[in-house]
Amino acid sequence: MPGVRRVEKELVCLRCGEVIGDALFRPLAWTLRITAPDGGELAPQLGAIHVRLAEQQIAAASSPGEEAEATARLAFIKRNIGELMYSLPCPRGHYTMATAPQITRALRHSKGRQVRLQGQFG
Repeated sequence: MPGVRRVEKELVCLRCGEVIGDALFRPLAWTLRITAPDGGELAPQLGAIHVRLAEQQIAAASSPGEEAEATARLAFIKRNIGELMYSLPCPRGHYTMATAPQITRALRHSKGRQVRLQGQFG
């Protein structure tokens, strides 16, 4: 049956192209598992948790650039508040934030072994 096999791909950082995780999507069970480069599993969290973290980052920002980035992150979170979200850290200090549906869609539709989560907050 086409489209029922599992999909395994590397997720790469939006900013630098470094591998930020290995993603495994099983369409029949509709499960998504993301493993960080260090081997730890990355768990999704509800949007409300990310809202609190982004608000703390805005309050703690030490520059206008940091504040702008945290404000943009908060806007992304609020647009997607009902979804499970992943905050995917890059070994070089960047973060990519994406919802579970955005990641699974990118995994299913991308060509090749690596997936850059285009259009997601990075």
